[in-house]
Amino acid sequence: MLTLCLLGPQTPMLFMGQEFCSSTPFYYFADHQGELAHLVKRGRAQFVRQFPSLAAREEESRVVDPANVDTFLECKLDWSARKENPQALALHRDLIRLRREDRTIRGLSARKVDGAVLNDHAFALRYFGENGDDRLLIVEAAKKAGINAVQHKTAEATKKFLGKFVSVA
Repeated sequence: MLTLCLLGPQTPMLFMGQEFCSSTPFYYFADHQGELAHLVKRGRAQFVRQFPSLAAREEESRVVDPANVDTFLECKLDWSARKENPQALALHRDLIRLRREDRTIRGLSARKVDGAVLNDHAFALRYFGENGDDRLLIVEAAKKAGINAVQHKTAEATKKFLGKFVSVA
C-alpha cells in the first residue's frame, strides 16, 4: 500500500513516524481549557463509539484527555527509533525520490493511469509517459490482510504476463 500511496497521482499523506515504523501513539490532543476541554473530550468519546473495539469501554476510558499536556507529550516522536528500522526509512526515501525524479511518475495525473485486475490477489497499474516512456507497477496482495509484495518484472516477463489484460509497450 505504501508504494501505491507514494507513487499514485494524488498528494501522498504519511502519518507521523510512518517512514520508520514508529510505535509512538498519536492521540488527539488540543489546547482547550475549561468547559470547551470537557466538551471536546466528551465529543471524542462519543465519536469513537462507532468502533467496536472502543464501544464496549466506559466513556471515560474510550479516549485519553485531549487537553492534558501528558497526552501531547506521549505523542512526541522518538527520533532515535529511525535507527531501529533503517530498511523502512530507506524504502520511503527511495519511493519519494522516485516520485520526485522520474518524469513519468512526477507528471502523473488520473488520466495518465490505467489498471487491470489480474486475479483475486493481484493488480497492475500502468503509468503512461511521453513517447512510450511508461511505467508498470504490479501489486500482489496477500491472502491475509495487507500487501504481501510488490513484484518488479522485466519488460519481457511483463509483456507475457499482462499481454491479455493491457497493451504493454
